[in-house]
Amino acid sequence: MDGPDIVCIVEGKGEVSAAPVLIRRIARTLNQFPRVHHVRGNRSEITGPAVVGCVRIALSKAADPRILLLFDADDDPACTLGPQCLELLRTLAGHRRAAVVLAVREFENWFIAGIEGLWGKRGIPDGLRPPANLESIRGAKEWISRNMAGGRRYHEPRDQPAFAELFDMERARMLSPSFDKLWREIEKLLS
Repeated sequence: MDGPDIVCIVEGKGEVSAAPVLIRRIARTLNQFPRVHHVRGNRSEITGPAVVGCVRIALSKAADPRILLLFDADDDPACTLGPQCLELLRTLAGHRRAAVVLAVREFENWFIAGIEGLWGKRGIPDGLRPPANLESIRGAKEWISRNMAGGRRYHEPRDQPAFAELFDMERARMLSPSFDKLWREIEKLLS
């Protein structure tokens, strides 16, 4: 069963592999099976006028793509940067469905929110709990590395796609408003 095409514009090396995994995983829970493509840009390209090039590439990936701009908010307030980027994206994408989601702080904060799904896997010890202030953690990759067993270190290109397939998404939706927003935006793009 074929679904729509979603083109995800991302900024990081790990997100190139992890974002499609995560989008497909969310879509499967909605009984949808989209084709997911990616376009990689750097932060200055996807938060400013240079996003034009990324959107052109995204539009060339499919006949009628739904476009998702997905990147880390870092220290920027997602509540203001997101709507600014969405306005620009909608101008560039024309009539196509488009969405912008900013992971508050970092993509890895979502893994911390759903860490229970990683217990006993990929160096995550059983019983590890997310901190109460998880969306305020700056340095989520480092938090994960500090909490991995056996001297393992989090390695973004290797671990991010695997974590995207394994973390507890329902728990992450409860603890991370920015992950819940990703879920809702994917749902809208697929409807």
